[in-house]
Amino acid sequence: MLIDFKRSGGFGNITTNLHFDTAKLPPDLQETIQNLLAVVSPTLTDAPTFREGKPDTFQYDLVFTDGATKKYLNVNDLTATNEMHDLFDFFVQNRQCALIS
Repeated sequence: MLIDFKRSGGFGNITTNLHFDTAKLPPDLQETIQNLLAVVSPTLTDAPTFREGKPDTFQYDLVFTDGATKKYLNVNDLTATNEMHDLFDFFVQNRQCALIS
């Protein structure tokens, strides 16, 4: 699975773009991603949904590509669940495993 993670906004309006290929990650990280995705997968959509940004909050835009299937997650700090934040934190904390774009 390919995962595109984008975090934008916040106090400094700094954008973070990360791209992961789960097939190239160590097995423990693959398992962690699968476990985190299992919790948030019911909230994924078939098309991107864009929400109006709120001042000083992060906006998260994720695309999950598995073969020909794409799923999307578009939320901000105010609309994201704790489980979503766990997923976002995982990606930022493991940025060293991201693909170079």
